[in-house]
Amino acid sequence: MNGFTQERKQHIKKLLIEYGFELFSRYGLQKTTVQELADSAGISKGSFYSFFESKEELYLEIIQQERRKLIEPLLKELQQIDDPEKEIKYFLHYNLELIRTKPILKEIMLAEVIDSLTRKISDDRLKQIYIQESEFMRPFVRRWQGAGVLMDEPETVARMFRAVVLGLLKSKEIKEGKCSQVEKRLFEIIAAGIVCRGHCR
Repeated sequence: MNGFTQERKQHIKKLLIEYGFELFSRYGLQKTTVQELADSAGISKGSFYSFFESKEELYLEIIQQERRKLIEPLLKELQQIDDPEKEIKYFLHYNLELIRTKPILKEIMLAEVIDSLTRKISDDRLKQIYIQESEFMRPFVRRWQGAGVLMDEPETVARMFRAVVLGLLKSKEIKEGKCSQVEKRLFEIIAAGIVCRGHCR
């Protein structure tokens, strides 16, 4: 790989991920260039492709790393809550707050970014991404299953939660960073609708 030692390769990849997070957060996927990413890691544009097939692949790697970072601290927070409905409401609110405060997590929810990824990423890679998104949900769904959650499949729960967040992102209150009564009421309805209260079959 362009004469880089293994240690140097690992260092460059780490730099690409670190600076990629900063650049994507500041400028977004579409406005960030491969040249800017390469410059940030001190390599040529051609060398960039020895590490990632495209800037979209780097973008997805960063998104996946950010999601993995969330699992353990969020599970610890949920363990302090003794009611499954409250857990689910907290989970939804927690994720929405992250999207508000981390532009890169908000951007991947937008239609134009999804379209860009669809054009640049292979179908097999996209399927892998959806599986990984479900994997993010799996530890939480397993916890809720033990507490009486109705929906069995992490994929179903992930898609439902994604749809809720997408809808809220379109509201003026959410864009302004305000927690509206609509948001609170919606979370209450979702939590009440998927949690068993002594009547599961």
